[in-house]
Amino acid sequence: MKIIARIHTDFPDKFGIPRQSGLVEGLEGKIIFEPEFRNPEAVRGLEVFSHIWLLWQFSENKKEHWDATVRPPRLGGNTRLGVFATRSPFRPNDIGLSCVRLKGIKVDERLGAVLTVQGADLMDGTPIYDIKPYIPYTDSHPEASEGYTRETQIHELRVEFPKELLERFPAEKRRAVLGILAQDPRPAYIRDSQRIYGVSFAGFNVRFRVEEDVLTVCEVTEMQIPNQDICEQFEFRNIRSEEGEQAAEIERICFPPNEACSRERMLERVAKAPELFLVAVDKCTGKIAGFLNGLSTDEDSFRDEFFTDANLYNPDGKNIMLLGLDVLPEYRNRGLARELMRRYLQRERENGRRTILLTCLQPKVEMYQKMGFRDEGIANSVWGGSQWHEMSCVLE
Repeated sequence: MKIIARIHTDFPDKFGIPRQSGLVEGLEGKIIFEPEFRNPEAVRGLEVFSHIWLLWQFSENKKEHWDATVRPPRLGGNTRLGVFATRSPFRPNDIGLSCVRLKGIKVDERLGAVLTVQGADLMDGTPIYDIKPYIPYTDSHPEASEGYTRETQIHELRVEFPKELLERFPAEKRRAVLGILAQDPRPAYIRDSQRIYGVSFAGFNVRFRVEEDVLTVCEVTEMQIPNQDICEQFEFRNIRSEEGEQAAEIERICFPPNEACSRERMLERVAKAPELFLVAVDKCTGKIAGFLNGLSTDEDSFRDEFFTDANLYNPDGKNIMLLGLDVLPEYRNRGLARELMRRYLQRERENGRRTILLTCLQPKVEMYQKMGFRDEGIANSVWGGSQWHEMSCVLE
């Protein structure tokens, strides 16, 4: 199938997006067609419909294999149901379906017809496969039964958002952010009243905690804005099994022999924990320009054995020991290392990790501090015969 358009919303990542379309009417998005489909004639007549269907791609949930059963979050993450009895994003074909309100259509000289929609449950940049009008007399079935979802209908939380924090948002975004928080964006299987959660929306990070049915906002901070030039030049994703040799060679180039991970150990890491790699692939060459890799664990401090023993990997571990940030010399001084780290922290925050730990030499301490890490002082590590600093970044 061809991608005909992409939707642009205020959600830079998945966490916090309403679980269904239409739940937060104040959310607005703009649909911009791909160049091949920018003929305004393609949407002639659509303006008379109040709602439209969007057929789109779960672009952030690609898997090589699919499972016949999944664990719906609304059932606590423990009950398994058939994938076709759920709306899980992990499907044989990564296709989503949303019904949204069509607010308007505006023709732009360069972009063609731009659709403004409300109530979309989509991440910024989500690919759109098709658009169809919503037809009430055939698409609406008020008498329909809803199975287990009747027992899991979303209840709204009471949101306590201090005025001075809410006013950091533009006036036109405040209703939407209140609606997002009221829908309870926490994973359904986590109910820790002491835990601090975070939602990224409209250029801000909103940190909050929930006790019983009350959500209290603790902090609002401006987000780090992605480097758009880097986003256009590189594809960011997990490593693939056939890319282990590339990673080993990049490690050899980036680190001196007494610090570099050996080829054998790098291949072992790739085989053991590919989901804890994040690679930046140059779209022009198809080759890896840089990468991050680590191992998850429940241990709270770094030790040198993590460099040498991939069997210390615990897939359910709450912490991650970062083992290397590698960027080839020809790609340095462009902000690629910062963007890799920003994306890695964001991804693992969404995955429920608690803390990211790494070690670095004194000259790199300031660099990692700018990336959000705190210097914990001299580490226990004596890797390569050097003195290292332990750095930590708390994600909760």
